[in-house]
Amino acid sequence: MKKLYYTVDKELQDIDGIEETTGHKTVNVYNLVEGEIVSLFELEMLNEDNSEDAIFHHLDARMNGEDIEPEDRINFGNINAKDIIFVNL
Repeated sequence: MKKLYYTVDKELQDIDGIEETTGHKTVNVYNLVEGEIVSLFELEMLNEDNSEDAIFHHLDARMNGEDIEPEDRINFGNINAKDIIFVNL
């Protein structure tokens, strides 16, 4: 199994000195390569959207999609998206 790591940053707004969420979040996905953290991609979505589902679908498209440019393709060798575990940091 391959592990990818992700962070979730909820967007905040200041209303009269009180911070509230806007309903949006940014999910950043990382890979660990030879001890170095490498950013793979960033997704923007609603707070109510499931982060891991969105990561899986985006990753699957970038690994297996026919319309992906070669420089945008993600390749982990013989590992497919179903064999990846997502770890929230």
